[in-house]
Amino acid sequence: PFFPSLDGWNRAARRVADRKGKGMPVPDAKAWLSFLDDAHVEASVLYPTNGLAYGLIKDREWAAVLARGYNTFLYEQFLTAAPKRLKGMALIPLQDIHEAVKELGRAVTDLGMVGAVLPAVGLRRPFGESYYDPLYEEAERLGCMFAIHGAPAQGLGFDFFERLVEARALSHPFAQMIQLTSIVLNGVLERFPTLRLAFMEAGAGWVPFLLERGKCLEPGSQF
Repeated sequence: PFFPSLDGWNRAARRVADRKGKGMPVPDAKAWLSFLDDAHVEASVLYPTNGLAYGLIKDREWAAVLARGYNTFLYEQFLTAAPKRLKGMALIPLQDIHEAVKELGRAVTDLGMVGAVLPAVGLRRPFGESYYDPLYEEAERLGCMFAIHGAPAQGLGFDFFERLVEARALSHPFAQMIQLTSIVLNGVLERFPTLRLAFMEAGAGWVPFLLERGKCLEPGSQF
């Protein structure tokens, strides 16, 4: 799209300006399978790149409709082509927790997806709040996983940057640290000991920093 993304940074246009996006094909299931064959990769899990700003949606009804539409599209256009090789990660409308639970069940049980994306930026509640407990309970029951994923820079404290590269240097790790801190210090992993979480596309350099900061916490509250 040529309109700015929801946090004001036009990533697609920036790739064109940097001469990195010209002539890039729009991948379909056939292209994905061809790539996997060429790379000698058995299977791939498909993520919704444009959907990483999904947490910025404020309209609960639109969030639910969009999630159902995207998940159905992913299933029909990609997953049915090669169910053992192309795996899907669902979008779920966290803006309405009851709809999120329902859509997670549909995505995993009916559409065969392996889990769902939890957008690390944009939602009004961090992932350690009890608001999400029904969803975590359902994920444990289904045996699926959640991928916590950043991308947008909105609201992380550096909205004054004027170059995308500055925002991208910090947005992913800052978002992950915020969410992991909330999850750990609010006892999510004690309440849901078999919950499976992955923190995506932020490297691992922020983990030692966060562990070191944990030493400053009061006794009994540690990472």
